[in-house]
Amino acid sequence: MIDQYKDDPDTYFMDMGDTCDLILAQTNDPRFKASMIDRAYVGIDNPVDELIKDACDLLAPIASRIVSMMDSNHHLELMKRTGTNVTRRIAEKLWGDKIANTPLIGRLHSYAGFLDLRFNYGGKSGGHVRTIPWYLSHGVTTGGRTLGGSKTSVANVARGREADVFCFAHNHQLWADDELKLGMAANGGITSLKKILMNTGCYKKSRSDDQDTSWEEQKEFAPNAMGHIEVYAHHERTRMDLYTIKRMIL
Repeated sequence: MIDQYKDDPDTYFMDMGDTCDLILAQTNDPRFKASMIDRAYVGIDNPVDELIKDACDLLAPIASRIVSMMDSNHHLELMKRTGTNVTRRIAEKLWGDKIANTPLIGRLHSYAGFLDLRFNYGGKSGGHVRTIPWYLSHGVTTGGRTLGGSKTSVANVARGREADVFCFAHNHQLWADDELKLGMAANGGITSLKKILMNTGCYKKSRSDDQDTSWEEQKEFAPNAMGHIEVYAHHERTRMDLYTIKRMIL
């Protein structure tokens, strides 16, 4: 995926979390199975350091265009066990302390929160700004076994927040839906507002290709196609139109 977009200057990225799986023997994690771990991280004393290094090397070609990096359950679980903040270490290595951590404009975010994306346009005739509010969350912990469960969980969270785009992850499902909201304009007419809700998918297989059993198989989570969601912003005279495309790898 990174190779596909790394040379496109108009493509920006949201890192929705769990860049590193961090299921390690050293922390006595009950999910650990040596057969499910890349051999490069088995049998060494410092797998966390190596995972962070490899994650930064992977993200380096697009680092300047990652606008947000979310904290996430695997990273938080390791911090609880060891005191190591993996999300912060990745962010500071990619961008340095100031860009990663500065309040309001820093790229390092908590598990969930709001993000305003501001589009400048107008050129020589004068600058204009159009803002699209996003709500980003690494994700809710329910709905891993059914697609309907995932959508219901996301919709329930979205009902209590105000934004144009809602991005979730965590349960590895890949989908995007539009939701229409009606309201009344100042002139008494009816207005319609579109919300986009999505679960952004992942690039971790949920099944094994041999006799070894994966954690997802053991828990009977819904099979997931690997992939991601693309969000396109199209400028029109009076508004910014948003639409999504799902990129799926079976």
